[in-house]
Amino acid sequence: MKSKLLAFLASVALATSLCSTPAVAQTKIVLGHVATSEIAGAFAADAEGYFKQTGLPVEMQLIPLNPSMPPALQSNAVQIATITSTTFMQAVDGGLDLVIVAEGSVGAKSSKNFAAFAKNGSGIQKAQDFVGKKVGVPGVGAILQVWFRKWLTINGVDPKRVTFVESGFPQHADLIRGGSVDAVITAEPILGRMLDSNLGYVVTPMVSNFDRPLPIFYYVSTRAYANANPELIAKFRDSLKKGIAFAESNPERTKGYIAKYTGMPSEVASKIP
Repeated sequence: MKSKLLAFLASVALATSLCSTPAVAQTKIVLGHVATSEIAGAFAADAEGYFKQTGLPVEMQLIPLNPSMPPALQSNAVQIATITSTTFMQAVDGGLDLVIVAEGSVGAKSSKNFAAFAKNGSGIQKAQDFVGKKVGVPGVGAILQVWFRKWLTINGVDPKRVTFVESGFPQHADLIRGGSVDAVITAEPILGRMLDSNLGYVVTPMVSNFDRPLPIFYYVSTRAYANANPELIAKFRDSLKKGIAFAESNPERTKGYIAKYTGMPSEVASKIP
């Protein structure tokens, strides 16, 4: 699976280098992001006008699957993307010249924002019960799938005995409801919505299974874009810092922004830890 992904990313790098225009100085940033509360700092920076205050127009672009981020950057469809640490490393290993322009988030051991969620009646209670089951993940090779594979391995289960189905966070509830999968590896605010709808239950939170806090995602750009637009990158970082500070000081308003940018109902977002 990894070799196929690396080959795909390498082919994307070659194709886009041949047909895309060289990176030049620009006045707008399209920020590609997934539908998760981990992006709260950027959501607040946009909603509170911190990006605009620095003279930096930012367009927020929801992209369902994290492995789609590197090709989107390479084609210049987005200029900065929220990329999980595992997807970033695989993309660079596959030949894409990407760079981290700002820190993202770290999963503390106490976090319950990420979990393996099973549908009612699936019979899944422990790692061994996932054998032969279909599990929805927000990208093969994305961090939640890697965490889950590691958890299975720790508990003596070969991940190859589990069938993984790529699906964006917004589709997880429908997949569980329709029975297309037996479980999903998901995150807030989707997790809370499914719990409130009584679609299933948490088998295990993800981050607490590991020995230390884990890096979740970074804000990433191509090296060519970052080198051509150092002032925009600096403005983006400064605005992001303000957005993060706002999110920490105003959690309830920030939950409203999470609902706005992820498309989740506000009553669901309000319950995010």
